Amino acid sequence: MPICKIAAPGGIIMIDDEALGDDAGYQQEHQPLSAASYPLWIIGFGLIVLLAFGYSSLSLPRHVSQARTLARADRLDQAGDYVRAEREYRTLLVGDPGSEAGRLGMAHAIFADSDSKNDAIGLALLQGMRLDKYDWRRLQPVMPLEYEKLFVTQEER
Repeated sequence: MPICKIAAPGGIIMIDDEALGDDAGYQQEHQPLSAASYPLWIIGFGLIVLLAFGYSSLSLPRHVSQARTLARADRLDQAGDYVRAEREYRTLLVGDPGSEAGRLGMAHAIFADSDSKNDAIGLALLQGMRLDKYDWRRLQPVMPLEYEKLFVTQEER
């Protein structure tokens, strides 16, 4: 009795029970695993993967919001609206104080605006950061000359 029809270029191939052999013998030798019989390390690894996925799913909206704020602040900074850019960078840094892009952008906006009394805040934002040559090129034209002397150049490794 045929159980499967396969269309082939030469016609239809029919496979019967005898061609497949005894499937019951295979099922007796290889019992499916029940949920309780999985090794503990597989269960633990699965739980870790689920927890990591859950955490990343929960933190995604916050990161997307911060990325939008950073993009908005960068656009304002490039357009020369430094006061509004500083406000956006400040919003970003309240949510993520360690954001190097936010600290660098805020320092640029502070140095570039016409109010020089905030320049010390811009310098404080850069404290402890390593600036690559592109970041330095961005900051150098707007940074006060007395602050440029405070930076140390290091040889590239």
